[in-house]
Amino acid sequence: MDALLTVVLPVSLALIMFALGIGLTLDDFARVARRPFVFLAGAVAQLAVLPLIAFALVGAFGMQGAFAVGVMILAFCPGGVTSSVLTRLAGGDVALSISLTAVLSLVSLVTIPLLVALTVGHFMAEAAPEVDISSLTLSIFLISTVPVAAGVGLRRLAPDLADRIERVLRPLALLLFLCIVVGAIAANWQA
Repeated sequence: MDALLTVVLPVSLALIMFALGIGLTLDDFARVARRPFVFLAGAVAQLAVLPLIAFALVGAFGMQGAFAVGVMILAFCPGGVTSSVLTRLAGGDVALSISLTAVLSLVSLVTIPLLVALTVGHFMAEAAPEVDISSLTLSIFLISTVPVAAGVGLRRLAPDLADRIERVLRPLALLLFLCIVVGAIAANWQA
């Protein structure tokens, strides 16, 4: 099971992100930069609105302790690989999704430790375990950003090769995504 979590899962996620990146061009990201309001709205939604909604839900449902902290940590984390896959499946702006993930992953190196410290203090006080949030955030950033950059680079340098690879990778990425979802549900079925 450890090999699945430490090797297979990160490699699968990186392959999914490469498949997303290979379908993008630098123009896609330039389009995002030309619409800063859209990017800012997404950033505010992820950094402020989502955590506030999570806090309200935790309070409304009377969650406490580690469960409440876990919900809040999920709300503090930037969108990751799966958000980009779901954006692609929904026909959304993948470049915007990936840009939000990349930038907010960097910002979260500062925001997550501060917000988690406040949340742990509020819900658990001194019963809280130590979590290396910075390492986790950096890993997510590397798993999502490097493969996307490689895919975009391949698209720019060898568009014909990128087209051939994308035809194979797109269905493979969807299959890997479905396997990850099914695996996560199966592994946590008792919970």
